[in-house]
Amino acid sequence: MDIQLIEPEQHDAPKGARTPEVPRGRYLGDGHDIRLSDLLPVDADFALEVYRRLDRIYQRWRVSPRRPDWSAVFPLAQQLHEDDFMVAAITWGDATAQAEPTNTRLLAVLHDLRGGGFTAALCEAQILQLARGSEDSHRELQSIVYLARDHAKIMRNAIVDLDPDARAADLAENPHDLRSFVTRWDGARHVLGEHRVAVSARADQNTGLASCCLETSAIDRVLYNLVNNATRFAADSKVEIEFLHVTPRVVRILISNSLSGDQAEWLEETLSKDPHALHRAGVTRGGAGFGLANAAHFVSSAFGVDPTTAVEYGYLGSEVRGRRYTAWVHWPVFEGE
Repeated sequence: MDIQLIEPEQHDAPKGARTPEVPRGRYLGDGHDIRLSDLLPVDADFALEVYRRLDRIYQRWRVSPRRPDWSAVFPLAQQLHEDDFMVAAITWGDATAQAEPTNTRLLAVLHDLRGGGFTAALCEAQILQLARGSEDSHRELQSIVYLARDHAKIMRNAIVDLDPDARAADLAENPHDLRSFVTRWDGARHVLGEHRVAVSARADQNTGLASCCLETSAIDRVLYNLVNNATRFAADSKVEIEFLHVTPRVVRILISNSLSGDQAEWLEETLSKDPHALHRAGVTRGGAGFGLANAAHFVSSAFGVDPTTAVEYGYLGSEVRGRRYTAWVHWPVFEGE
């Protein structure tokens, strides 16, 4: 796939964005995680069940990815829509959150476990029930496969002892280039409840972005938080992702969406008082308030600074131009040995 689609000089840098210095050591994507024992048994047990169901979907598809046996994948995907599972998914994590209301690290990880690709996978499973037997059902199944793959990897990132063998494999060097991120998102439909968007993704060139699968899952935790936010607020049902090299060693990732009038007013007022407000835990309009704060954790770790410094120095941020909202993050290029 040719991804040389953007001319960087045609894009103005977001106000306040700065290019980070790349540290000597490579960040592998760990450190923003918990153990199963940090969850109450009811939530730990359901985490294992979610992981098993998602991983089974992806592993079955992997048997023949070029010519998938959709008749074998379908019943596994359908299990995401079982009544008991759907009911449990709605309250997953609530018991632990109520028992640990001041444990912001735990609450932040729970946010990514319950969000990420999981919520979208549940929504696609609902649509799959209506599309069964139609030409669209394969599209739903393919979308569920990718969401299941991504979220299973996110879960291994977020819970260190969820699947120790697979996590160890995730840490083995396995470079992921920008092409893999662009092809994952370009042309995708992303669904969250009543919100459906068409996602487009572009890059200016193809370079390495992640050194291993665990680092990829950290980038995915950032991307899903930003894409999920954009999906909820996109006024024209479109979300754009752009990967731009601001130096040969640093990529700026921009996720943007159009805004309704009241959304633009709220954001302009909020950001005028505090340009970094959205990246502080608890600041939200209809969400949990952890998504952008979680992004700050990962970006700061990738560049060897603390989250407050990363936000204050523009290593990530948000801006409104007219009726368009853009969130951006930076990530170091992976150049290999």
